Amino acid sequence: MRKTELGPACDNLYLLKRIRAFLFHSLWIDTMNRCTLAPRGLALLCLDFITSLESVEAA
Repeated sequence: MRKTELGPACDNLYLLKRIRAFLFHSLWIDTMNRCTLAPRGLALLCLDFITSLESVEAA
């Protein structure tokens, strides 16, 4: 199979996006694990903080 001139660049960009998404989700899962291990009140505060971070990123 021949690759076009844009092939490798597109592949690299796709790979970088996948790595970035993986790291983001790993961080999010790690944060959630820490929150669920915290006392109940602190866990709710932590979840509220994560929700506010997500809304800031979406804006």
